[in-house]
Amino acid sequence: MVLFFAWRSAIPVGFFIKRVWLALPFFTGLVVLPALFITPGPTLVSLPLGLVITQTGVNTVLFLLLRVSTSVSLTLLLILTTPWNAVLSALSVFHVPDVFILILGMTYRYIYLLLRTANDMFLSRKSRVVGNLDAAEERQTLAAISATLLSKSLNLSSEVYLAMQSRGFRGTMITLKPFQMHLRDWLWLVVFLSLSLLSIVFGR
Repeated sequence: MVLFFAWRSAIPVGFFIKRVWLALPFFTGLVVLPALFITPGPTLVSLPLGLVITQTGVNTVLFLLLRVSTSVSLTLLLILTTPWNAVLSALSVFHVPDVFILILGMTYRYIYLLLRTANDMFLSRKSRVVGNLDAAEERQTLAAISATLLSKSLNLSSEVYLAMQSRGFRGTMITLKPFQMHLRDWLWLVVFLSLSLLSIVFGR
């Protein structure tokens, strides 16, 4: 179903598979690999060194891989097809508090600026240090960089908030293109809720 939606959204299927399903076994698979051997259940395969793969372990690993792949696929599909401002506007339709939406929007907008600032600070420190620092000096330098970055983020948040107030902000987020739910949107919402309920019912 996710591949069908990706194809209908003009996303290259090969790109989608590479981003999700080829990288997934190297991360989630390594985490759940011990479950093949430590989960009690009927023996499926006996390996040397006394290792036993159980049927229950295989089912557990497959279920987890399918759930993670589905969640990551849907998340990636949302990111690739929906602008961030549209996601924030859609949250207001479900009566998510404006403060929470505003925090998400500001975090997404300024996290890259703070990361770039931190990267510049590490680069400037590296360009001014000759040789290797001992553990105490390394901790002292990291603490100084962390404190400076925290101070910069606090000053930036104050300046941004004052700039927003000077431009008319009074606690409510206003967008140029307000999000409105149309009949087609409500129908798709009903379809997905129905699929979720059917999955829960048949899964039991």
